[in-house]
Amino acid sequence: MTICGYSACSADSHPKIKKISNFVLKTNGGKGVVRELLEDVLSLDFIEILYKK
Repeated sequence: MTICGYSACSADSHPKIKKISNFVLKTNGGKGVVRELLEDVLSLDFIEILYKK
């Protein structure tokens, strides 16, 4: 997760996973996490994010 550049986890993830994730989603696993993640990803400007790092 720390290598990929964009990591996200569900709201009910283990605290260690939350700590290393770039984004902690609002939904719990199995309750629409993929939809929330895709909506967030589609709204981001990845070129800007990559060059800010």
